[in-house]
Amino acid sequence: MANAFETDPIQELEENLRCTVCLEPLKDPRTLPCFHSFCKDCLEGVVKTCRDEAPRGRPVREFPCPNCREMFTLDPDKNVADMKKSHFICNMVKATAVLNRDRGTGVPCSHNCSQGYSVARCVTCEKFLCQECLTAHDNYRGNTSHSVLTMEELSKPENRKKIKNKMYCNEHPGEILKVYCETCDQLICRDCMDFKHVKPDHSCFLIKDVAILRE
Repeated sequence: MANAFETDPIQELEENLRCTVCLEPLKDPRTLPCFHSFCKDCLEGVVKTCRDEAPRGRPVREFPCPNCREMFTLDPDKNVADMKKSHFICNMVKATAVLNRDRGTGVPCSHNCSQGYSVARCVTCEKFLCQECLTAHDNYRGNTSHSVLTMEELSKPENRKKIKNKMYCNEHPGEILKVYCETCDQLICRDCMDFKHVKPDHSCFLIKDVAILRE
């Protein structure tokens, strides 16, 4: 009986990657300086509402986080689509999609189209593809050298190595990307942290610690 009350770690991860505006899994997320993440479209709605409610002709540069109300800045000539993505959060969303696939849950296409669930993943592009997007991808000559795996192939252990290779540093062969540089919004290895992303100009955290920074 005790097992029935244990927390499902995948479900817990999904809850942490859920937009608190639409209450759905994060879609094309943007992460604010307060570390709260929202769907791009949901955050655009917040920005649009604040701009529409402002006195005519008055530019609005500061907006409240829908979760904690801490203010973030966005220039009047910029939109949410112009905001930098957090590669850490995006990678977590992708990892959850893979886990859901292994449990029999469909994975949405990375191109946010309405053609149904993905049938393959391009390891080179790091994107899930529905049948229509896969056809367009394969028809482009520049993608002939890309490594594409069907969803069935993706679940096989021997093919997981192709994805895991992406987690190694391009500048320091053999070094795993274990550190997140908040300043550059980039995953880096320890050698990168020691020689390029140096304090106090760069703020770096171990990936395993980032999720609990704002708890």
